Amino acid sequence: MIQVVASDMPTLPGRGRALLGALAAALVLCLCLALASRWQGERVLAEERQELGESIQAPARFLSDTITLRVGMLTMLEGFVRNSELVPGHMQERFENFVRYLHYGSEDVRVLGLAPGGVFRYVYPLAGNETVLGHDLLHDSRPQVRGDVERALATGQVTFSIPYELRQGGLGVVARRALNVDGKFWGLAAVVLDVPALVAATPLPNRTDIRFSLAREGRIFYGDADLAEARPVIATVPLPEGQHWELWAVPSEGWDARASESYRVFAFTGAAFAALLTLLVYVFLRRTAFLRRTVELTTQQARTSESLY
Repeated sequence: MIQVVASDMPTLPGRGRALLGALAAALVLCLCLALASRWQGERVLAEERQELGESIQAPARFLSDTITLRVGMLTMLEGFVRNSELVPGHMQERFENFVRYLHYGSEDVRVLGLAPGGVFRYVYPLAGNETVLGHDLLHDSRPQVRGDVERALATGQVTFSIPYELRQGGLGVVARRALNVDGKFWGLAAVVLDVPALVAATPLPNRTDIRFSLAREGRIFYGDADLAEARPVIATVPLPEGQHWELWAVPSEGWDARASESYRVFAFTGAAFAALLTLLVYVFLRRTAFLRRTVELTTQQARTSESLY
């Protein structure tokens, strides 16, 4: 009977080779983990941008629809003027009665005004808008206002201004239309909208998870002034005259917050998996080397015994 002497048994040989194999496996796993972590971060960022971009589409549409609805008041004012010309007299009283109902519930409308001959004679509400009464639009000192008025006279269509500081204070936009009665220039109708009130009617101010701004042609005119460098997602706000605003938004904690959290979880899980796999590789290589050495010694002893007999 052949016996393997204990002193002849291998004492876990191949330790260096197994260690090198495990280190090589660890290096490959770390490289794969780094690439996977980068891919995971980019994926999370892309998902977050898509989710945020989709979430601001509804407020952008609401803002656009509200402005379009308010600009439609110009048509109502035009109809009032045409009807009033048929029944002269008591114009001021009839104007106030008409626009009181037209203005009801429209907190974002700063002014509904009529300017016969280009001079504001009828303004509602008058409180807070006293500086508008008697103002001559045809000789306005502000270039952008004068340009809008000239465009309204030339086209006969609605003109929509850029956002600017109103005479009575506050940031606003103005829709104007030149009115003609019996083929002759009668004057101008105007609807003045308050930008902060327009935004306040949307869900945007109640969202604590985002920072947002409104921009025109890449320039912020309302909201967070620092968003230009924060890689915002953008939703388009269509406006009259083929114009548009841009609604910009970023997460309130920045783009890196969610990605960093996801990266930490992914990296920790990946590192634990890589460490376990490295250990298994080391044990497997040590075990394989041990078994191979054991077989070699057993075979050698068997041959030695055969030579004795």
